[in-house]
Amino acid sequence: MMEPPAFGLVVEKSRRTIVQNSPQFEVGDLRRTKDCQARVDQLIAEVVDVMVTNGWDSLEVLEAAEVSLKKRWRSIEADPDPADEVSELSTRPIGDHHPAK
Repeated sequence: MMEPPAFGLVVEKSRRTIVQNSPQFEVGDLRRTKDCQARVDQLIAEVVDVMVTNGWDSLEVLEAAEVSLKKRWRSIEADPDPADEVSELSTRPIGDHHPAK
């Protein structure tokens, strides 16, 4: 039986994908947000695939990812990075809310 791929290899592949696929649009361009969402979707799909291959249930993985994202969101709110303010304000759709609350 074939060994499932090592999680570290997928993470490294994902890092290369992120580095190689820098933003294609300027801050404030709504296409930038959609581009980012597509790239994040791709990375999440890769992580879910690896975890499921290693024996986890898809719902377990998605629930864990949701908890992790909420923790990350709260962490950033508690100690924001000043460099993020411009891009967040200029690309967040009006009326958008975050799931951490």
